[in-house]
Amino acid sequence: MQSPTPFGALVVRAFRLCARRWWFYLAAAVVAIGLQTALLAIHSLREPIVVAVTIVMPILSLVVYVFVGTDATGQEVPRGARWERIFERSWAVIVIDVVITILLSSAIAGLSTPDATGLLIGVLAYALVMLTIYADVNAALEPKVSALWLVPNAFRRSASLALHRFNIYLTLALVATDMVVSILPQLFASWLASMHVANADFWALIPLQTLLQVPFAALVVVVYFECTGREKTAATGDRD
Repeated sequence: MQSPTPFGALVVRAFRLCARRWWFYLAAAVVAIGLQTALLAIHSLREPIVVAVTIVMPILSLVVYVFVGTDATGQEVPRGARWERIFERSWAVIVIDVVITILLSSAIAGLSTPDATGLLIGVLAYALVMLTIYADVNAALEPKVSALWLVPNAFRRSASLALHRFNIYLTLALVATDMVVSILPQLFASWLASMHVANADFWALIPLQTLLQVPFAALVVVVYFECTGREKTAATGDRD
């Protein structure tokens, strides 16, 4: 069996797919930034940034998953059918994204502490992130799953793909990229704060993170298709 496609080549493919509809993804990111900013203006919310990111960012990712997924496969899917899929699967992607975000935050916090217990928690959380990394994209793109089983099937399928012997390298690279994308806004916020910029958390966690999310979501789709393709090829080879 041929070796997996290099991760760098998948990154290039993801950026090309983003460039194909750059105007659409830019507009989607601008709308997402506007919605999150509007939520921040609701003073009754206890954690406005958390609420904004939890609701809006998964939906932005879902939009990218559906449109990039269609373009990557070359399928002729009507625009109305794409938006119908987005509306149908939005709740599931939000639920899954909350779980992944909690795990990712635990992994970053645990791995950055010198405490042995913290490191152990970080390692365990990192392992769980690996097992769930494909869950939201599976929930977005899997065509034949009932609403009742959408989330459980997404986690099951993600773990199966992540643990496949031909996908481990790509999964590790994708999770590492996810951690970098999550850490960059925090580092940017710290730098802005050191420069005494007003509303540093807003500028780092809303505009920057939103813009970074679009190419990363496209990369998740590309890696997901690569992993499912490798799995099918391996299964065919085993039968032969």
